[in-house]
Amino acid sequence: MDLVRGFDGGSALIEQALRNKDVMLLLGVWEQLSGPDSNPLEFEGIGSEAGQAV
Repeated sequence: MDLVRGFDGGSALIEQALRNKDVMLLLGVWEQLSGPDSNPLEFEGIGSEAGQAV
């Protein structure tokens, strides 16, 4: 949340971003590259819950 601390409605910005398919795809790649314990199937479920198929 530090990224949007100075913005009015900052948490809404985060919520909107997490509904964006491209943002979810970016986060999935980031997770795979930075997390040796990443779980692609678990991330797929998270993406689906966010309302976007990843």
